[in-house]
Amino acid sequence: MGVRGNGLTELELNKVLCSELKDRLEDYGATVNIYEYGVSGPYLWLPERGRRACGHNIFISCHHNGHNGTAQGTETLVDIDATERDMQLAHNVHAEVVRTLNLVDRGVKYQKLGVLGGVTSDVEA
Repeated sequence: MGVRGNGLTELELNKVLCSELKDRLEDYGATVNIYEYGVSGPYLWLPERGRRACGHNIFISCHHNGHNGTAQGTETLVDIDATERDMQLAHNVHAEVVRTLNLVDRGVKYQKLGVLGGVTSDVEA
């Protein structure tokens, strides 16, 4: 599923990345749930994914994208409404991914994230 490059699919790469990220976060005492949309449950549109995450402290969505072969590296996107604490987590996770995988660092960037569209504090998890 998803983009394919170097003989691997986005799904295969995401499984490895999410498993490693889960292990590292659990090392810090976090309880982590991984949901593979379209694999371990029904496909959900982006706003539905965000609503499912309501009631949890952290929501991380991992992706591997292909473009035209000229863009290299990794970047972390943080919603424009992120708090300072959100940004600190984003920078910490991003730095660890860059260091561990020896990737080109494209930085942490603010962006309006569709996955968080329609999420409100009164929506049940």
